[in-house]
Amino acid sequence: MPKKIIRTVGATLHRRKFITIGICLALMWMVILAPEHLFAAGIANPTSTPTIIDLHVNENVITTGDIVFTGLYDIPYTTAPTTAANLTFIIRLMDPTGTIDYGSTVPFDYTAYQNGYDWGAFSLYFPAGNSLTWGTLYIIQIAENPAQFTSPEVWNTTITSSAYSSVAADQTDQQNDLATQLSTIGQTLGTDMNETLFALVGTINELTAQGETYFRGAIESVQAMCPAIFTVQTNMLNLTATAWTTAASWTNYLTQFNGTWVGNAMTATGNQFGMSGNMAMGLIFIAPLCLVFLWLSGRKFNTTDPGLVASCVLLEMGTVMGWVSIALFATIIQCCAIYIAYLWFLARG
Repeated sequence: MPKKIIRTVGATLHRRKFITIGICLALMWMVILAPEHLFAAGIANPTSTPTIIDLHVNENVITTGDIVFTGLYDIPYTTAPTTAANLTFIIRLMDPTGTIDYGSTVPFDYTAYQNGYDWGAFSLYFPAGNSLTWGTLYIIQIAENPAQFTSPEVWNTTITSSAYSSVAADQTDQQNDLATQLSTIGQTLGTDMNETLFALVGTINELTAQGETYFRGAIESVQAMCPAIFTVQTNMLNLTATAWTTAASWTNYLTQFNGTWVGNAMTATGNQFGMSGNMAMGLIFIAPLCLVFLWLSGRKFNTTDPGLVASCVLLEMGTVMGWVSIALFATIIQCCAIYIAYLWFLARG
């Protein structure tokens, strides 16, 4: 084949190769740069207007200064789309003019019921340091995801002043108020889903196993914000060291009968023997009872060990009554410890 023909064919193939590469690059950049709505799935709009009800606002539920918005949304479809609601709809908190977006969430994809469509619970939590103002008439907005709808629509619901919690602002009251709110919307949801999400345990409405599955997904950090609706409670351990003193013995035990007829009788009895009323009661009641138990133990068991055990209990009771001084009690306990050490290490047979 002549060289000229070979060069012509080679040049043609070379041009076609560059044209093919150019077309591929052009298509790739079109996919990257083209607006999302050109590739939207074209999901149908809801059957009727989406709504939000039972709005409630609480503060200080986890830390001082935080705010949480909770409520029920309704995104009605006669036949729910196959794409889950967390991919198709967005729930936002907007300023009163509907122009500033403070934060957003998505419906919980509850596969056991309509994939998140129709009725569902939602929450919008803002930690301490947020720019929100308590009592402001903000807007909760349900918006269609532009990636899924050709012409996305939005629906606004204004938060009324009555939606803000009216209980005290401390954490316990706010958490209990939120528990009531979640229990209320849980009853509504349970009826709609034909499931039991809350059950009365004593006087408290607590989550069932099914309810816990749902609310842990629908309400972020629900157990931290509202521990009362959970059967298993979590509490922080108090690891603060205790500085033990003798104040209870000298202040509480010895003076507990002062100003009563018992105290007057003790004082009068002690005066007869030239001692305090507390010591007199110890010598009249505690000491004789200990001796009686030791004698009975020796007669019945041929050993004083059971009597010593009973005497220890009597001494403790006498100390709490204020009839045995703490110094005497400590001395007797030390003697008991020495005797036990003797039995363990020195006694034979």
